[in-house]
Amino acid sequence: MVNIPCIRPTLLALALLLGTQAKAMESIPADSDWINAVTDLGCVPDGKTDCTAALQAFAPANKHDVGTIYFPAGRYPIHDRFHPGNKRVVLQGAGRERSVIILAPNSPGYSKADKPRAVVAIGQEEMANPKSNMGQAFRNSVYDLSIEVGAGNPGAVALDYHNNNQGSVERVSLVAAKDSGKAGLGLVSNWPGPTLIHDVSSPDSNSASGVPLANIQ
Repeated sequence: MVNIPCIRPTLLALALLLGTQAKAMESIPADSDWINAVTDLGCVPDGKTDCTAALQAFAPANKHDVGTIYFPAGRYPIHDRFHPGNKRVVLQGAGRERSVIILAPNSPGYSKADKPRAVVAIGQEEMANPKSNMGQAFRNSVYDLSIEVGAGNPGAVALDYHNNNQGSVERVSLVAAKDSGKAGLGLVSNWPGPTLIHDVSSPDSNSASGVPLANIQ
């Protein structure tokens, strides 16, 4: 696996912090209102069973108030984009080494590096959408999981993230097979931030300066 860089805009209120990793959420209370990707959505995180249909079938009652989707420990193969909603979306894993969303090798729609496409999209469904919600993507967060891009997906952006206020990406790994993946983190929809990016890395991290995609004003 190699590090895939960050797509970054020209203007972004972004805090980069170094600190001690918090304890991951390894289980949730039985009476929680969180959505369980396994027991509620039907994913089989065995590293072999494709979870695309189960995740894409998720239809929140209100796409602007989605809630928390919990990914128990396991490996979740997919072959297409997962976009759970626009606002108040939280993806919570059981730990970056334990909960892994995997884009399968040679997935349709990811073959062209000049046409980047998200694996997981939080906020806007389409990257750099000119009709984005103009600063209304509130409370979107991703915690304690990894997103891996398999070989043969040069156009893949592991996480396209759009948040405005009270959201963060923390304790997350974004990695790709050699010569695969356009970028790790996309921050390109109008307008990203203020947000917190904390402890987002690759296990064998190489220094990456970023891949500018759009001039966000």
